[in-house]
Amino acid sequence: MLWLCKYQICDFVYPDSDKESIDNWNFLSTDILHLTVLTILLSINSDEKWFKIVLYIFIGFSSSDVIDRWVFGITNFVWSDIIMITIVLLIAYRKHIYNYVPR
Repeated sequence: MLWLCKYQICDFVYPDSDKESIDNWNFLSTDILHLTVLTILLSINSDEKWFKIVLYIFIGFSSSDVIDRWVFGITNFVWSDIIMITIVLLIAYRKHIYNYVPR
């Protein structure tokens, strides 16, 4: 339902057509997309190792994107994103190696 009403929600929150409202509209639209995909991924109950890795990477990338945009106001690719990508991949790899128990 959230995905279907995404445009209406964004238009309700940012109805103006100035540059700042359009940028904020796009940010909100992206956040709704992240939330929708995260909900879908979390609702799938799978013990597949590749699925767990993709889930950890998606959660890490989505949360770092939201933190960058809403907390620090960073809207473009900067050097800290390379550090965040490295950290997310290392955490996903560590979780995969140490928490995955084959059946």
